[in-house]
Amino acid sequence: MVYKNIINILDHSNQTIITIFNSLCTPAKIEYVLGIIGIVSISISCLTQSSDSKLADACNLLIPHIFTVSIATYILNSLCKGGASIVSWIMIILPIITMIISICYKKKPQYLNTVEKFIQTTEHYSNKPTLKVFLYPEINMESNQEDDKVEINLPAGKNSKKIHQGDIENAGIDSSKIKSIKKHDDIIMVLFKNPDCTGDKQIFTESLTKLNSRWQGKIGSIYLFRRKYFNKWSKDPVEVYEKPEYEGVGRKLWILPTETVGRYNKSALKFIGIDNNEISSMKIPKEKWIVKLYKADDFVGKYSIFNEDQFKFNKKINNKITSIQVLRKI
Repeated sequence: MVYKNIINILDHSNQTIITIFNSLCTPAKIEYVLGIIGIVSISISCLTQSSDSKLADACNLLIPHIFTVSIATYILNSLCKGGASIVSWIMIILPIITMIISICYKKKPQYLNTVEKFIQTTEHYSNKPTLKVFLYPEINMESNQEDDKVEINLPAGKNSKKIHQGDIENAGIDSSKIKSIKKHDDIIMVLFKNPDCTGDKQIFTESLTKLNSRWQGKIGSIYLFRRKYFNKWSKDPVEVYEKPEYEGVGRKLWILPTETVGRYNKSALKFIGIDNNEISSMKIPKEKWIVKLYKADDFVGKYSIFNEDQFKFNKKINNKITSIQVLRKI
């Protein structure tokens, strides 16, 4: 009996939709069809994406959409039947043309344009001095012979420079023999495990009198940044903590000035000292970042988004975080 009632309701709804559709003029029909497609699309999106309240999301998006489509369809149909069919056609075609143009000529996010503009306008300044970095085969930034130390530079006018493994070897030292590094105070230095400035990394703001075991014989490449440039785009990183209330082991999650997204999967988190499923609180300085927290590795599956400090995560995500993405806030 219930099944038959449901079928009757659906059949009646179907007939109503068809009757309304047949009574509309062509522009109104187009708007009507686009509206139905939009309703179906929003429903599927809301009910399949990761969210703490799928029903609330669906209602918040669907109700305004249905209201807007209904009003637009009514106006278009009234214009047609009132003798202003040309105006009705313009109103339906113009947004479609605008949408196509916006897709074909989509602009980059504003922060990307700003970063690129900053790089282009500052890398040619000749008044920026050459900054030196010295690599030593001995600890405490010493050398038995003055010729043993190797010098690499961040050139004048440049905000950053990648030092690949081959560059280190060409400078005159095997990267596996580096035991201490002395750098200019105006340099922020990033060490990478891979030879092409990718993979596991660590940021250093001071000289290294002795490389720790994590880096002894394992430096693949080095990325140098001017401190002012680095601070402009990467200062005050996200900080995550092992326990609630910002206690326990804490680690910083950086986005380099040349990156738009900082990606930390399970392996990368472990490298910087965060065990799997051991994050209970988080600081997002000045609300300048957007953070995506995933329960699964490699940024797949369900996630939660935050843009402000979390004194203590709720039960849904507390100690269940496996990978993290940090994005610049536009």
